[in-house]
Amino acid sequence: MGKRVYHNNEYQSRIYYVWNDMNKRCKNSTNKDYKNYGGRGIKVCKEWKEFRGFLEYALTHGYRDDLTIERINVNGNYEPDNVIFIPKSDQARNRRNNIIIVVNGKRTAIKELSKETGIPWRTIYGRYERGIRDIDLLLQRKK
Repeated sequence: MGKRVYHNNEYQSRIYYVWNDMNKRCKNSTNKDYKNYGGRGIKVCKEWKEFRGFLEYALTHGYRDDLTIERINVNGNYEPDNVIFIPKSDQARNRRNNIIIVVNGKRTAIKELSKETGIPWRTIYGRYERGIRDIDLLLQRKK
């Protein structure tokens, strides 16, 4: 991962751990998440091989300690044009195993739709599994 930089206790900061974890996921084949990152060919750009480069980018592009790093294209690399910093709750919606559905032309995850409508997510999921789509996912069937 290159030479480590330890200025003003940066190695103890949250942003250092974000950078370090990003690199481990992409480079360390013994990391529990490697199969979903480095194992799929996802890399960290050369500008971010050293912590200082990542730190400078992050601090000038919206990083805060309450945010996480998110790849815009989930199949793309960690690089300036493909990352944003977002709340963890937003990142959870972007998992590859989420089922994204379209209702009235709006793309959303089933759990997000559940929160918006008050319909239990398992109900929406069950309807989806039975082939029900679009607005019909939200309509109660008459017995």
